[in-house]
Amino acid sequence: MTEKEVQELTGKKATTLWKMRNKGLLEFTKINNKVFYNRESIIGLMEQNKRTAFR
Repeated sequence: MTEKEVQELTGKKATTLWKMRNKGLLEFTKINNKVFYNRESIIGLMEQNKRTAFR
């Protein structure tokens, strides 16, 4: 997934994604200064941080 696709999916800014990469929270590949994310890594991180809504 491109960085833009991940931003749209998660609602996070590029800076936040950069910080998450540096902390080792997201798997990524960098080719010619363009960052690509592993879809399973993004979905897994979202699942790990899922919370139940309060009623």
